[in-house]
Amino acid sequence: MPYPRSVSGMRPRLRHAAKPPVPGGADAPRLSVITRAYRGFPWLLACCGAVAVYLLASGAIYLAVAQLALDVCRSLGVNLRDEGFLTTLDLSLQFVSQVGCAAVFALWWKILSPRSLSFARRGYLRRDGASVLRRVCGLVLIGVSVQMIVSLALTLLVSLIPHIIEEYSQMMEATGTNDLDVLSVLVVGVGAPLLEETMCRGVLLEFALRAVCPEWRPCWRRGVAREDRWRARSVAVPPVRFWVANVIQAALFGLLHINIVQVSYAFVIGLALGAVFWRTGRLRYNIALHAVVNMASFAVDPLWVVLMAFGTMGAFIVLGALCAGGASLYRAGTVAFAGALPAAGATDAGASSASATNSGAAPAAGSGARSASSAGTACPSTRGDTLP
Repeated sequence: MPYPRSVSGMRPRLRHAAKPPVPGGADAPRLSVITRAYRGFPWLLACCGAVAVYLLASGAIYLAVAQLALDVCRSLGVNLRDEGFLTTLDLSLQFVSQVGCAAVFALWWKILSPRSLSFARRGYLRRDGASVLRRVCGLVLIGVSVQMIVSLALTLLVSLIPHIIEEYSQMMEATGTNDLDVLSVLVVGVGAPLLEETMCRGVLLEFALRAVCPEWRPCWRRGVAREDRWRARSVAVPPVRFWVANVIQAALFGLLHINIVQVSYAFVIGLALGAVFWRTGRLRYNIALHAVVNMASFAVDPLWVVLMAFGTMGAFIVLGALCAGGASLYRAGTVAFAGALPAAGATDAGASSASATNSGAAPAAGSGARSASSAGTACPSTRGDTLP
């Protein structure tokens, strides 16, 4: 089947035939180290600026809505000393803040996306039943296994750093997301994935890519001729450059969680989510996977009982196999995404061949945290690692 012309259905036809994208090939633009630093440093500042926008926006939305809610409650004579009511109010305010910030970053990403470096990795997705089933099963297996691997790792760390883990567990208890109810599901399974993926794997990763790939400026600069933009996209970003950018966004993602335990596993999870995004060039799969991981935290207790039948090492082996199997299924289900858009001027047949030979995949994960016990053993989950 011929490769689709482009995501938008429109692609300029150049007179010359360009080569398919080759990471770091001879067609890659060259700049001096000083020029790279000069052009890339402002985008590192932009990453910090995006984090500042999140902190200011989330705080402003939370405080404004909290003041409004308290005024309404006082006028209705509601008992504001009721601990249960205050917990419900706090969760509601968290969700409103998450949705508000997610809207800001979703709009920001919508503006950035058409000129993003990841745009060239998009393509049309196969919609046959087998491909859809592979994607769904892959996301579920990866999400559940990652949640349990992190929970088991935290359990083992209790004996090594008991004070830190205890503080972490108490902090997660204070978030109010331990019980399976509507508000907890909204905060953990909806608000957190929407906000964290649009901000970190969307805006932050794009800015980090621009910082380490200043040679690709025609991809995002306004006023650039369409032919020049497509010519720039015909040269793939080298893997080393991508991973440097991925480390930057994952580090910021981890640091936003503040607690040292959360920072550690959020950094690793952020790396995996960044790789998943780079595989497809779309955020929808990251959001779905993030939600699966977070929602799996509500099932930690029953899954813990089942896994302990294999012993600790056996549980890690089983979970590792499930995660690898899920990654394989997801990779097979997204094979249509394996290549970039056709190189400028490339034939449909050549672009289709380039798409079939390209590769890339990664496990994925999300966030969340609480403290749970089963069979008399504490097994923390990662549900509460929603951003503060």
